[in-house]
Amino acid sequence: MINKSKYIKCRHIVVLYIILIFNYSLIAQPKVSGIETTTYFEFHNNFWINLHFYLYETAAASYEKPLDKLVKKEVWQKLSQKEKLLFQKTITYYKDHIDLKNHFNQELIGFRKWIINYTEQDMLPESRFEILFIKNLNDFKRIYSTHFWKTHRQINTDKLQENIDLIKKTEDIIISRIAKLAQAKWQDTKIRIDLSIKSPGGGAFTLSRTPSSIVLSTVINYPEIAGDWVETLFHEASHTVIKGRKGAIAESINRVSEKLKVKPPKNLWHAILFYITGKVSQKAFLGQRINEYTIYMDRENIFSFYHNAIYKHFTSYLVEETDLDIAIENVINSVSDKLELARTITTFNTAFKEGNVAKLESLITDNYRHTNGTSKSIGKNAWLEYLKKRKKDIDDGRLVVTNYDMKETQLELYENFAIVTAKIITTDIKERNPIENQYRVSHVWIKEGNIWKRAGFHDSKIELK
Repeated sequence: MINKSKYIKCRHIVVLYIILIFNYSLIAQPKVSGIETTTYFEFHNNFWINLHFYLYETAAASYEKPLDKLVKKEVWQKLSQKEKLLFQKTITYYKDHIDLKNHFNQELIGFRKWIINYTEQDMLPESRFEILFIKNLNDFKRIYSTHFWKTHRQINTDKLQENIDLIKKTEDIIISRIAKLAQAKWQDTKIRIDLSIKSPGGGAFTLSRTPSSIVLSTVINYPEIAGDWVETLFHEASHTVIKGRKGAIAESINRVSEKLKVKPPKNLWHAILFYITGKVSQKAFLGQRINEYTIYMDRENIFSFYHNAIYKHFTSYLVEETDLDIAIENVINSVSDKLELARTITTFNTAFKEGNVAKLESLITDNYRHTNGTSKSIGKNAWLEYLKKRKKDIDDGRLVVTNYDMKETQLELYENFAIVTAKIITTDIKERNPIENQYRVSHVWIKEGNIWKRAGFHDSKIELK
């Protein structure tokens, strides 16, 4: 949780009495934030969870916008100058000392599991967590309580009330079906759901698996449709039975991959989880007159790499026409060419970043054509000559490539060729000056024998504001 190189290390108080008091506080604090229960869930509206995630997400966003632009204008105007300074001080602490890039940081997870035991009436006690961190939260408490919490608490409550009827009417059907497809027993205890105005991880993430605890955001950044928030709830809950390393689906992926002598496809288990939860929810929603529901995986284009293969080959498992291993084998076989191309593109990009001319030459066709948006098309020999000059600049230190990142990649495969589109972000240092550029690129790849080779390239520079 804490950036070890920056924070001020606190004294370590190893006194049995303090430890006993701390441990007792975890047990004794009443969990009075519960606002609703169903057969499988208990929903909470916890003050400290909301305060923390509001600060966490605001701090992350403050790299792009100043604080006064992130807070609603009418709220910002009500803050006194002293409150604004304290607010900024707390955000700065989060940016300097809290891991804002990894919300699965284990110390952060431990902290979040700890604060759910406290209420708005409590001050957080000194604990095993950094004293200055706890002090910042306690100092910010009055500001959050006065200016934010009433609104945030109401948004959370309203969101739950909008969806609780649908949850109660569909949870038995959806959960029993997901458990059957996952070939797992659903847990006997209720899953704790902490409603939060903000949440990393796309709006929801699992706080702990034992006991199961989930943080679920009540504010989304896309047009909401009926059923969407409920699918998100069931998706996150499904992580208790569909996992990346354990359970029937993960074990099937590993078993089939070993049989086919390939690496287990990255995140295939998670793509299958999205698909199962979405399709099971979609079917259950039909009984509640939600007739044209598009599952989240499709609507937001999540794991698009696997869409065609899963829809074509995994649906048979959903309707119990095929066993799990056969469905997984068909999916993996269907994406094998795509996976190999994706790995080849990664190898190609690494070679370009490092200036590895020999590797690049082995991955382009003899009739290769290369076109930049500002110049005429050139052939293989001319492009290799450019690469050799670029390599000399890298070796001599005149060019330092600090970043070459390919994003928004789309691969469309045909019989023996593929069209690839993407966004490239590069950062080069020339004469000690860092220069960032962004490009939209299109590739043509040809499969020669068993090797993918790039046959054509075109880019268009993105003008940065």
